[in-house]
Amino acid sequence: MSSHKNLEKPSKVGRHRLYSNEQRKDRNRKAQAAFRVRRNKYTETLELEAAQNEQTIQELKDANEKCLQRAEAAERQCTQLNSQVASLQKLLQQALEENKRITQDVPESNSSENGSIASFDQPQDTFAVNWLDEMSRDITGEYVKVGVFL
Repeated sequence: MSSHKNLEKPSKVGRHRLYSNEQRKDRNRKAQAAFRVRRNKYTETLELEAAQNEQTIQELKDANEKCLQRAEAAERQCTQLNSQVASLQKLLQQALEENKRITQDVPESNSSENGSIASFDQPQDTFAVNWLDEMSRDITGEYVKVGVFL
């Protein structure tokens, strides 16, 4: 009996292989080839995305440069307009002073009877003074020293 046990093959311990070594090597080669294809495709996708991002960056830089140029032109125009407003305010101030001087120099009886000298009504003077007052304020309502004011 004991001799019969020695003749039996010992049982294999561990995993039973379903594939031969050649089949396993072939499967590994195919898996590696598929991985390389996937990796190359992913790399190409990243390279394409990087090129698109670089193009977008360049377009944004160009647009930013154009915006900066427009802002500088707008600032120059704003400065010119402020200068023109100051000049107009000065002219208006001078016209108001001249009007005041003329109306004080001309006697009331002469202008009423003769009609040749035009008298300025108070609403026109008030309008000019109010306009000058509005133009001398900034957005917050604070007075700004731009030109000559009343």
